[in-house]
Amino acid sequence: MITLHQFPGSWGLPSASPFCMKLETTFRMLNVPYQNEICVDFSQAPKGKVPYITRDDETMGDSGLIIARLQEEGLIAQNLPAQDLAFQRLIEDHLYFALVFSRWMIDANFEILKQAFFAQLPPHLQEEVPKGAREKVMANLKGHGIGLHNKEEIAFLANQDIEALAVRLGDAPYFNGEEPGLLDASAYAIVRSILVPQLPSSLQDSVREHQNLVDFNERVNQRYFPPKPVA
Repeated sequence: MITLHQFPGSWGLPSASPFCMKLETTFRMLNVPYQNEICVDFSQAPKGKVPYITRDDETMGDSGLIIARLQEEGLIAQNLPAQDLAFQRLIEDHLYFALVFSRWMIDANFEILKQAFFAQLPPHLQEEVPKGAREKVMANLKGHGIGLHNKEEIAFLANQDIEALAVRLGDAPYFNGEEPGLLDASAYAIVRSILVPQLPSSLQDSVREHQNLVDFNERVNQRYFPPKPVA
């Protein structure tokens, strides 16, 4: 049995991490047996990040490499066509970092994020630790390159990504037609991570301008993360 180690949910999301959401959605979509384990201590993570999986004596990190391994083993039968791989890179290597900027670098959103991520810290650490984490995130964004732009420039670039996703989806229920696939897991994770939290941003406004992305988000969510019935 695969154990999926992932960041806990926040703001109505199954996980605050789009990469965790992508991997869990992939498992649910393609019927890969797994169990969840919430992770807030990344010391055992092979790359110092979540998600990662454990099974038997093996530990493996990075959602893309995990999926590739399971494809090799026949647990995941689908592959990404070249065009889908390019769109997955757009999501994970560009739009994701604009999302991180909107969460951490917009002051009002950062105050909300602090309550979600750091409220359990002892009172004397509730300012120092988030401040240090924010500085590290900003350094990572600058290292990526997107953090070298101002807020308006990042919004412009992110809006181009969102427009491209909307055009690629078109009128279809999923990115490759009537049934979902690997690109849908990545797209759902980023679109829902933008839309659901009460963290206003130009990204959120942009997604809401594309009804096909809004409908896609609800379609995938209802199929793979339906609300639990009230007892």
